[in-house]
Amino acid sequence: MRGVIEEVGWILPSISCLFPHLLINLMILYANWSLIFASCPNDVEIFKRVGMEGEYSREQLNYSLEHDTMVCDDLQLRYPNIYSAPCEDADLDVTISSIPVLPNGTNILPYVNLNISALVHTRCSHVFFRLQCLEAPDHDDQYCHNHEAQIHKWGRMIWPCRVLSVSKMASLRLPFRFGYHCFRLFGHSHYLINVSLVPSLCTSSLVVTIPLETQLHSSIAQFYGGDLFNPTDWSPLVIVDLTPTDGVWLRYERPSDHRVKQMTFAIYERLDTSSRFVFTEILDAPNSGFKWTNVPAGNYSAFVYVNRHDCSLLCDDGNNGCIICPHTMVKFSIVKDKYTTAWRNLRSVANFARVLALALLGVLLLVALLMLAALIYVRISRSRCRHIERDIILTQRPSILLVYTDDCMAHTSCILVFAKFLEDFANAIVHVDQLELNTAGVIPTRWLVDMFAKSKFVIVVFSEGSQVVLEGKTLQCVRHFPDLFDTAINHIISELNRYTASQGAATSLMTSTRFIFLHMCYSPSSVIPPNIAAFPVRILSIPEQVGELIARLHEQPIGSQVVHQADTTQLESAIEEVLAFRRSNPSWLESRIAQNTDKEAVRTDISSLPLSEPQSFPSFDEQIRLARDFNIEPPDVEPSLESGIGVDESRFALIGSPDDESDSN
Repeated sequence: MRGVIEEVGWILPSISCLFPHLLINLMILYANWSLIFASCPNDVEIFKRVGMEGEYSREQLNYSLEHDTMVCDDLQLRYPNIYSAPCEDADLDVTISSIPVLPNGTNILPYVNLNISALVHTRCSHVFFRLQCLEAPDHDDQYCHNHEAQIHKWGRMIWPCRVLSVSKMASLRLPFRFGYHCFRLFGHSHYLINVSLVPSLCTSSLVVTIPLETQLHSSIAQFYGGDLFNPTDWSPLVIVDLTPTDGVWLRYERPSDHRVKQMTFAIYERLDTSSRFVFTEILDAPNSGFKWTNVPAGNYSAFVYVNRHDCSLLCDDGNNGCIICPHTMVKFSIVKDKYTTAWRNLRSVANFARVLALALLGVLLLVALLMLAALIYVRISRSRCRHIERDIILTQRPSILLVYTDDCMAHTSCILVFAKFLEDFANAIVHVDQLELNTAGVIPTRWLVDMFAKSKFVIVVFSEGSQVVLEGKTLQCVRHFPDLFDTAINHIISELNRYTASQGAATSLMTSTRFIFLHMCYSPSSVIPPNIAAFPVRILSIPEQVGELIARLHEQPIGSQVVHQADTTQLESAIEEVLAFRRSNPSWLESRIAQNTDKEAVRTDISSLPLSEPQSFPSFDEQIRLARDFNIEPPDVEPSLESGIGVDESRFALIGSPDDESDSN
């Protein structure tokens, strides 16, 4: 139907023609009474607004109200971007309410209509109303469950659509209101209402639900219950406005027949298998709604009820005395986050800080992984280098001074075998006291000083005996020459001190190439005192590290595993003899320590000394022979300087004789 708007005002479908139309469809109602509301009367009444100056003539402004869903849908399809942007509050204000419809005859039951009112503040050519069912537990709700009629009629399912078209948009005075109340509401059903404007191409979207009709309107409850009607069982119509970009509006329809001082909104987030409580909002009259800002995307449920002392929103299964308060539950979904600008900026800063922290953590983790990879690579490389076998090239003939202590005969013999091993398989010249101090005329201390000076390498073999000597004790001397270990170690420590001082304040000293400390496998490494082990000297265990020893003597690289052709059979046999000796003599070391005697306590009785015939002083030749036999210094060529008695007394004879008579006589 087409008509003329005389003034900017209220454009409402007339409810006066509703009941005649219902009577025409009475037979349909009897079979399925919900189908009667598929159409609505086309009459439109114009209400004059108070205080408006001037009037429109009927020829000035034409409008049309389209009730055919398919025609309305075809018109809306011309604007594919109509749902792309939300309408601003300055452009459109949508009000939702419910209208109870009581029967005008004996064969009609009460029902509830949805009243949609759009207050438009911008010039537009079309205002679209669309109703879409989201959820309906009541199978009589034909919007949600019975689509066969629409599919049969149109070939597809089309949600109900109404459109107001204005032909002379420029002449329209603002604001104007377009209302429509012909959509039927069913209890607990959820509906999505879209109000769209053209040419603004914006849409306001709202979710609407009601409780049972008897809970929503007391007039319907009295129709069914009569005197049993209880006003406290009331629950409201609930609206969720999804239009704002920074949140959602939650509203309820205040009752007109009794006062409600306070309304409670309990918000829950619906998860896959449970619900999470978000918050509770309490509204005092006359407020009917609140805006929930900064809403993250998700699925939510809102329970709207009057909080009373005699009921509760949630009751345990085992509590039979608990009464659930009358309430309305609305479900809605937020497709994308709805944040305010300040909250978005704050979240951006927080997200940036989080990303920065994660990036720093990632960088640290990457650095740690790189360091770990480098460490593993170095370990593997070193391991590979160790497993690279390399023959020792014996290109030199190094001279070696071998220093040790005479622990026992087995140990001394093992040292001699070790010296022979170095000569045979290390191509070395070994100076050892057992071989060189047996020569007549060799002074032990002078030999030690000479060998220490001219030997290229000094090898010190530490053992349990050397540990005792370094503690200040003395081993019993069973050889014809003294033990030179104490003297040699003093020379070594002096030279190592000079070497350390020459290195300066370096954090890591270079290992001395001249000195090598050893211990046989039958002696632990602890036989080397910590103060001596602290010197930058390589410490080896024989025979396990004999290959490295040979490589060091020939100045070969030590970074790889050297392969030597040395036969250690005799050396290992000598070591076994030492071990056998120690097993058979557990206290061998105590027996080798010299016992100190108190010289003051020893008093020799002179009278007990045996008397013998005076011996003549040995001649010079006999002194030379005795010196050679006892390995001592020979006498000087001029014996008279030592004894004071000349060999040839006639050279120094006095002139005359005491027996001669004096010249004075």
